[in-house]
Amino acid sequence: VTVEGTGILVANSGTSTQANTLTNNMIIAAGEGFDFNSCNNFNVYHNSVSGNGIACYFSGSSNLVDVRNNIFSSNQNLAFSSLNAITGLTLNYNIYNRQNTGNLVNYVVNYADLTAWKTGQPTLNVNSLQGNPNFVSSSDLHVYGQLANDVGVNISTVISEFDGETRSMAPSTTVDVGADE
Repeated sequence: VTVEGTGILVANSGTSTQANTLTNNMIIAAGEGFDFNSCNNFNVYHNSVSGNGIACYFSGSSNLVDVRNNIFSSNQNLAFSSLNAITGLTLNYNIYNRQNTGNLVNYVVNYADLTAWKTGQPTLNVNSLQGNPNFVSSSDLHVYGQLANDVGVNISTVISEFDGETRSMAPSTTVDVGADE
């Protein structure tokens, strides 16, 4: 999906007993890639997001959020932002990238890079990476580089990728990060 504003906006979604899942999207946005406003019991798996705004933005109050195996890349802004701490947050096996200078993320406070974020929030992003995912082009978020290859975690409910190919691809038994396997 290529859009002039926000790629996907999800507001007031989920309950304590019903999870919502956003999986296998390629988003190119002039604004925010994802904007999650007050989402509860929400899963974000295997997405590739690129744009000029914040790649993944949690606005409002959210809880029970699971964000794994995504690529969040911004040309001009933060790769990830949440001004509020998210209760019950699982955030791991993601790739974060910012093309220009400035802080990489904001999770309650600004962090210049992934190392600083891991130091400040040691339970988050234990297996996440920072770097250029090497998208085919600014309009094609398939990945040709090695950074995303075989560095994800298998999620039993996600068995195929953006193009319908099986996750993971033989001979590997480990999935790639992002929407493309």
